Amino acid sequence: MLNKRKYIDLAKGLIIAGVCMAAGPIQSIAAERVVAYTSSPESRADIIIDTRSAPLCEAASLPKARCLPALDFFGPHKRLANFSGVLWLLGTAGLTGDEHVLVIGNNSTDKEAVAGLLLIAGQRKITILIPALGALKDIVLSSGETRSKSREQIYQATMRAERIVLRDDMIKLLGTANSPVIFDGRTENEYWGQSMRAQRGGHLPGAQHRPVSLSEIDTPDAFSSPPNSQQLPVSYAHNSYEGLIYLTRLQASGMASRIYLEGWSGWASDGALPADSLTLPDRMLKPRTNKAAASKQAPGKYAWPGKWSWIEYSGFGLGAIALAMGGFFVGRTTIATRG
Repeated sequence: MLNKRKYIDLAKGLIIAGVCMAAGPIQSIAAERVVAYTSSPESRADIIIDTRSAPLCEAASLPKARCLPALDFFGPHKRLANFSGVLWLLGTAGLTGDEHVLVIGNNSTDKEAVAGLLLIAGQRKITILIPALGALKDIVLSSGETRSKSREQIYQATMRAERIVLRDDMIKLLGTANSPVIFDGRTENEYWGQSMRAQRGGHLPGAQHRPVSLSEIDTPDAFSSPPNSQQLPVSYAHNSYEGLIYLTRLQASGMASRIYLEGWSGWASDGALPADSLTLPDRMLKPRTNKAAASKQAPGKYAWPGKWSWIEYSGFGLGAIALAMGGFFVGRTTIATRG
């Protein structure tokens, strides 16, 4: 009996340990504060990443800054490069993932998008300089160092792959009884389908409209606790670029979240996927020609059909007459010869 009781207690202990181990990663991720904003360039960062274009960075930047333009990570229409390419790019700037990185530049969204990529890639600590580099005063600038054409370091940080939600994952999550909280970071008009940048308007089923401004980031614990402690919420915006910006702001404000990377533009591209506040674009109809108005000619004007002028039509008519007469005489000559 005692042995049986021991086995029961042991089984209970294993179950509790398993639950704690399963819940542990979620709690540690939620408590993680790896992204911060600063108004001063006097940061104790190990490395500085300049997100401006290479010529601007090489001309003048903060001392010891590495040039890593944001556009190097994105293709046409802000399409995100594959993550193997992203990690390779980080290695060309001398990053291993264990550094404290200060992200600088002139474009605030470029800085936040790069910070979001670093977050997913596994970077230990990231600080974003809020002021544009051109707005800094009394700062000694020097030439930025362009990134290498090959890897200087192998990026070794463990990627936060659990933060990425793909379309198939999103479909499965929405189909569960205990689906996660979903945050939509777009504008209110886009959320309700009043304005569209995709094939359809609206938002993901059950998504909450919750954009984050920079002023909220300065508010302590703007997101003090996850709405659903069982799993991290899922965030998304219009596309990958804007979604990474949203992910960065959520993280800095105290809310760790996953990211549906392709965003609403990817979801809306599949008409079979469900949506709330669904809006479709109005059908574009060609305007009909008002024949009554077209028949009224202004004095001294010729109303020829189409885009040809009356000189072109006259030339065309004379050419047709010449061809007809030529055919007539050739036919007469042929008949006379055979006769």
